[in-house]
Amino acid sequence: MRAPVPRWERRPSTTIKEYDETVGVGIGELFMEKGTEHRVLSGGRGIIRRVEDEPGWAIELDTLDDLLAFERLHGQIILTSQAVPSEPDVGRLEIEIDDYRPVT
Repeated sequence: MRAPVPRWERRPSTTIKEYDETVGVGIGELFMEKGTEHRVLSGGRGIIRRVEDEPGWAIELDTLDDLLAFERLHGQIILTSQAVPSEPDVGRLEIEIDDYRPVT
């Protein structure tokens, strides 16, 4: 099914004030002026904000067997996991079903 996919921006600044004073002034946009759900990550890992959602597709896979059946049906898949910042107990799993591999 079609579903909106949340998109997050992460910046390396340790505080929103630091970002605004160093980057925001230079680009003419303060951190809080764009997006929603602004927050400082713990442990000095940066700051994040949710920006416009992107259109995407969603499926529900409840078990590993469901995932393996999906792979048998569509061929080799790439799995990428990501925590959802606004919901610490929820993760997001992206499945790509082509042969694209990022260069690392």
